[in-house]
Amino acid sequence: MPLAFLGPALFDALVTPVAMLITSGIFYWVTLTADTAPSWLGNLICMSPLALSVWVGQIHNLTSRSCKYSFFAATREMAFIPLDAELKVKGKAAVDVLSGRIGKFEASLVQSVLLSV
Repeated sequence: MPLAFLGPALFDALVTPVAMLITSGIFYWVTLTADTAPSWLGNLICMSPLALSVWVGQIHNLTSRSCKYSFFAATREMAFIPLDAELKVKGKAAVDVLSGRIGKFEASLVQSVLLSV
C-alpha cells in the first residue's frame, strides 16, 4: 500500500530517511564484506574493494544531501503553512534553533560511539 494516502508532505518527508537508510546499508555491507567478496565480483566491476567502498560512500553522501535539501527542507517549511502568524514564528524558531543543535549533538554522539567501537 503506497504512503501517498497519508498526504504528500508526509511522503516527501519520508524520502530522505529511507534514501539514507538504503544507501548507508549498502555502504556498510560493501565495507564490511570487502575482505570476503568473491574474486569474480572485483573483475566484474573493475574496482578494488577500497575503491568500491569509497564510490558507494560518495553515492550515499550525494543522495543524502540532495534528498535533504530538495525534499526534507521544503517539507519542513510546508508544515508551518496552516499555522497563524504567531505560531509560525514560535514554531519556526523552535525547529530551527533546537532541532539543529540537538541533531548535531546526536550526530556527533553516534559518530564518536561508532568510532570507539
